[in-house]
Amino acid sequence: LKVNGATPTNNSVFGEGMQIRATSSSAAAMSLNCNDGSLSNSTRLIMRKIPTGDVNDNTGTDTRDNEVLGYFTGNGVIGGSDTVLNKITLRQDGTSGGEIILAVKETGGSLANAMTINNAGEVGIKLAPESGSQLRLGNVSGAGKLTIESSDTHESYINFSAQSNEFATGYDKANSQFVIAQAPNLASNQRLTISNSGNVVIPTGNLNVVGNTQCGPVGTGNCTTKAQMVTNAALTVKPHNSNSTNLTFAQINGGEGIGISTSNGSGTANWATCLQPFG
Repeated sequence: LKVNGATPTNNSVFGEGMQIRATSSSAAAMSLNCNDGSLSNSTRLIMRKIPTGDVNDNTGTDTRDNEVLGYFTGNGVIGGSDTVLNKITLRQDGTSGGEIILAVKETGGSLANAMTINNAGEVGIKLAPESGSQLRLGNVSGAGKLTIESSDTHESYINFSAQSNEFATGYDKANSQFVIAQAPNLASNQRLTISNSGNVVIPTGNLNVVGNTQCGPVGTGNCTTKAQMVTNAALTVKPHNSNSTNLTFAQINGGEGIGISTSNGSGTANWATCLQPFG
């Protein structure tokens, strides 16, 4: 039996019943060809050891490297007129580790590395793996984007977990809001939510701002009534859970002043704004 210049041999070390071995450094160890009777319309799957300095070896010159090539059309000669569509490279990386590289031919482009797994188990997608990062992905020729998509009845989120605590952040489609939660999912212990209309809510805890804070502008409204002090407010302070007391700040006097008003939610109550109420 011969396959593209390769001969069968016995390998008792690995317990293989038959091993197909290339007879030269440039021969493919095994080639599978699928066609309709014409070599000009065929596909090939070739497994081989990469010869040192081979034109297809874009990963180095280590003679221990192996690869699987996916070809389309041509005469079946590696490095000839064939078009390489896909390539998987199995490398010897360093003295004891391995590396796997998956390359694909991009539309209108050339063969390019799409994913790499190095000897530390780190993964790079369209970029080389980064030391200390389990996953690195990006696009050096344009915008980088990561999409996590679910059905409309489920959440899309990322979980950040330590041994004793965890946070989740993502989109809650059922409630049309972005959520940060101290939980394994978005349903409980919500710490911050942003609605589709842009409203930000901190359900529990306090907001501490270090540095300057600006509220507004919120529009062009000018207040001439207590009710407008509510609807045109740049800042609303609501200190109590169960009553409707609001302290609002808004524009008055055609922009030549800022009004401070204490009223109910509809702005109809005549309530006092007190400075130093207890002396």
